[in-house]
Amino acid sequence: MASDNSVSPEFIAEAQDIVDALNRDLLRLEDEIQEGEDVEPELINTLFRSAHSLKGIAGMFGLEEMAGLAHDMENVLDGMRLGKVPIEAAAIDVMYTCVDRFGELIGLASEGDMGHVGRSDDLIDKLKSVGAGKSDEEEGDILNTVDLGDDVISVL
Repeated sequence: MASDNSVSPEFIAEAQDIVDALNRDLLRLEDEIQEGEDVEPELINTLFRSAHSLKGIAGMFGLEEMAGLAHDMENVLDGMRLGKVPIEAAAIDVMYTCVDRFGELIGLASEGDMGHVGRSDDLIDKLKSVGAGKSDEEEGDILNTVDLGDDVISVL
């Protein structure tokens, strides 16, 4: 049952439309990367605009956690637009996780839970790592911490 703090059904519908668009466009991006195609700059721009729109409407309704997460996703996408952040599978995986979290936050908001900053801190940290050009794979792969030749690493 929704409390007095719940957001309007219009917000829920609009936010869900944006999240659906993010998911759809991330799928397109992932397909382009897997097929070895050049990524269309307009696709990155579209993803950026979606994250920007979600940030704006979440902020308008006082959903700080969603707005903050969307802001950091927007930063990563802006870095991709500018060529500062590599467009790779690890980055897309983090953004898919963001899309999942946005869905959870929309569900919570529809029930009156306006979110509490801090629940998405780990995800925000991952976005910041991606934005800095790092991936979880690079940070967690023991092979990246030792000096081995490429021929040895390819066998491992």
